[in-house]
Amino acid sequence: MNTDIQGTGFYVASSFSEQNSYYFSGTMFDDKSIIIGERGLGLYLQNNDFPDLYSPLDGRFSLVKINTENVLARTDIFGQDILFYYIKNNVWAISNSFILLCRHLTFNGEQLQLDHDQIDILKVRHGVTQQLVSNDTLIHSIKVLPRNKVLKIMKGNTTFSLSDLPPVLQNQSYIDALDHFFKRTIDVNYTLINYFEDRVTVDITGGVDSRVVLATILASGVDLSKINFMCGKGVGDDYKVATKLADKYGFTITNKSYIYGQGSQEDLYDLWKLGNLGVYFPVYFPSSSRPQTLIHYHGACGECFRDFYLLPANKFMDNVAKGVSNQSNLYALNRKFGKALSEIEAPVNKIASMIDYYWNYRSRFHVGRSTHRNLSEYYVTPMASIYLARAFEELNQLEKEKGSLVLDLFLRCYPDVLGIPFDEEEKNYSEADINESLKRIGSLDKNKFSQVPCKLEVFYELEPRQQRTENDVSMFDLLILDLEKYSKTVTEFNLFTTEEVQSAMNDLKKSSWNARLGINASKIISVGELLSLKNIEL
Repeated sequence: MNTDIQGTGFYVASSFSEQNSYYFSGTMFDDKSIIIGERGLGLYLQNNDFPDLYSPLDGRFSLVKINTENVLARTDIFGQDILFYYIKNNVWAISNSFILLCRHLTFNGEQLQLDHDQIDILKVRHGVTQQLVSNDTLIHSIKVLPRNKVLKIMKGNTTFSLSDLPPVLQNQSYIDALDHFFKRTIDVNYTLINYFEDRVTVDITGGVDSRVVLATILASGVDLSKINFMCGKGVGDDYKVATKLADKYGFTITNKSYIYGQGSQEDLYDLWKLGNLGVYFPVYFPSSSRPQTLIHYHGACGECFRDFYLLPANKFMDNVAKGVSNQSNLYALNRKFGKALSEIEAPVNKIASMIDYYWNYRSRFHVGRSTHRNLSEYYVTPMASIYLARAFEELNQLEKEKGSLVLDLFLRCYPDVLGIPFDEEEKNYSEADINESLKRIGSLDKNKFSQVPCKLEVFYELEPRQQRTENDVSMFDLLILDLEKYSKTVTEFNLFTTEEVQSAMNDLKKSSWNARLGINASKIISVGELLSLKNIEL
């Protein structure tokens, strides 16, 4: 099934069909404007020049510009909305959906070849293999655009180059970078929360990253009663801490759910495929077939600013190897993992290697799928900031591992939020930590960001609604049907065993469903979907 992608946020641009001069998905902002969705970019262009792809743009987006002589493509600096590209002979193609790109290429006669190392990696049961592990995909000739890069394709001879985005605040200090972050984020918060009014959701937990997001919202001076604060009641001390924050700052944890306008279950299921197959394997189905008039604040990318893994790459892979009995699968993972580290020049025996790995791979594939997530609500991720990325570069290795940047943020801009302990003792800061931070940032200035925020110009136009439909076939049923349909093909070609297929089916039939129970089915369906296309070579 091939769903009509018009208005969904998914797109494919190629030498086969140059119908548009640009493609855009997500949210993008600078110091003057906020652009939301492709229609929003269209409104912006009525009175403004096309955004400079090399300029310091923030947000959560992907953008493709097609000129007369070349094609330019990039994502936000953290690569949250992933772009896939294909360049071979005189053909080029770019999409923010892996499966959509494969469908488009094979429909137009391109021969695609499966990467068997990638299939072997799917057999490894570990957190690192719940998403792509490198910029390679299940198809040899389709690659992920690295974060912080601009792809430039010359149309005449179909040559291409990858260039770094220019550094921001190159001649300014660590403090300047922190202050730029807060100023821009406060202005964006003030604008978005007042623009969307009662259609704003903010995740509030007992952890660190959601506290940073809360600090930026408090500093924005907005009416907190407009916001739908959400916190799950069954996760550790999250709700207990969140309630204390609510009492202190006068907001209510409402956990309000919204009724989404949506199309058929078949359309929604295919949109899940476009956003996830071959990239991210836990199964989270979309809530709508169109981007929603909702803004959802999330602490994604916060873990980029501390050591997520707590060990170097070689030790990490040693730990993974302990749970892998099939040596062929382990060798495949080692090859791709090693290639991923080599591409970012990360030394395997240093803890820094896994901080770099998290930035460039796991973070973006794990919290990515922006277009898919936008079918529930537009995600706003304040910590995915060009200015925080710039500040992080200034810290020494120990400060990076300890997560010193976040403490500096709190103390520099809104120290009051540290008055309530976090949900786990190890997340709290010691007096020594605070003293070290004050040496980096100077004395506290509680009034530093007390000025009235600037209201930015918002460019946004609601996508046409599709009526909510009732359908006897649920997305979960369609998942089972696909697993049944593709099981024969993947076993006949010896890509998966009968036992592996049956194990995936057993997971789906467990009484207490969660997204991780769909991982193995999602992996098998990813391969089966590719095999169902014409012009796929084993």
